[in-house]
Amino acid sequence: LKSAYPTHRRWQGAAPKQQPSATGQPLFGPKVADKTDNVEALYPSEWVLYAAVSTLYDDQLKPYMCMVKKRLIEMRPKNQKRNDLNVTYLYELCRGSPRLSLQLDESSDCFMLLRDRAANFIDVHSPVDVYPEKMWEDAARFFESPEGEGKEMPGGRYACARALMAENLPFLRGFSLGQLCHITQLAISQKKILGYSTGTIVPYTRSASRVKVTCADKRCSVASTSSTTMPRLPVASWATARLHVREILVEAICGGADCVPLSNMKRLCRSVYNVDLSETALGHAKLSDLLADSRFQDICSVRMQGRSYVVLPSDELLQSVGMAHNLEPHLHNLGTGGSADLADMLECVPADLLQELDADEDPLDRSSFQGYEDFEDDFHNHGACGGPCGGACRQQLAHHPSPGLGDGCMVSLTRISL
Repeated sequence: LKSAYPTHRRWQGAAPKQQPSATGQPLFGPKVADKTDNVEALYPSEWVLYAAVSTLYDDQLKPYMCMVKKRLIEMRPKNQKRNDLNVTYLYELCRGSPRLSLQLDESSDCFMLLRDRAANFIDVHSPVDVYPEKMWEDAARFFESPEGEGKEMPGGRYACARALMAENLPFLRGFSLGQLCHITQLAISQKKILGYSTGTIVPYTRSASRVKVTCADKRCSVASTSSTTMPRLPVASWATARLHVREILVEAICGGADCVPLSNMKRLCRSVYNVDLSETALGHAKLSDLLADSRFQDICSVRMQGRSYVVLPSDELLQSVGMAHNLEPHLHNLGTGGSADLADMLECVPADLLQELDADEDPLDRSSFQGYEDFEDDFHNHGACGGPCGGACRQQLAHHPSPGLGDGCMVSLTRISL
């Protein structure tokens, strides 16, 4: 690294001249220190920024702002490794440079490009394996051996790739740092050579992923196998998991969101519903595999969005919520309830009735309910509407009549079933 990123003062360049504000302080960043070296570290010159981006080109790493910031810190002397660079200053420096340009990717993440050099970046998130099979065989053999089994590397993909490069392993020689980042990603996500454990990357045999596979085979939660004395939440069954995932998505839709980050699903189940959404207890090693199960097909799907996974509502769920919102203005005088409850009421009404109501300009027109007398009679005779209310609506019907529509109005049955 010393040879790749020299810390000689010629790399540091001259400290930029600060334009004083009305108060006499710099426009960007903290107060300027007295020592010139500190000024140069806090406010690198345009030449230093260009050099940092050039080294990322050499490594085949896309110069996202976080990567540029890391590289600038790596180029500092050892006694100036603090993470105190001013990002606003770097943005302004790039915008004013004739040799650099600022771009946004499809996820609105900012990165820098050199105007005088063609890009050849490695997509570290790509699932496509372009590496020789022998390299994977040698890597698996090494991390299963006594020499490699005890290895512990930093938890970040970039930091792990740098640690592997420093090891100078024979089967990884000749690869760029960007390629090693991609190899690390594939070794974790596909090859089951590496895995995570308590914030570090370790051989797969010692990883949390291996533990989850074992628990999935035994249909038990990971928490049940740990030695912690912390109180454990009840584990969600298939029915409970379906219910809560559906409610989370409906709440997100009603709040204006089109998806929910996959990483939020388990946290929301714990904090809102006090249940443990354990994928291993339901036979899956990954939460994404659980939500891709056929039993969730009518509720959601999992997709990669940008650089992370999100949970998307199914078309069937979107249609149900859309029809519920069409009914909502006509139900405000029949009781109270949050928007997240609206999709639940659809289970108490036949689907063909909902379609008719959705298409009708005036859903409260009595003619819209013709042909459903059998359903009404069944409700009054048997004390239940067939929905999830378990018959509780029968007892409440007399106390919440629908004005002007009669006791048998289907809208009233729908709302009271909540």
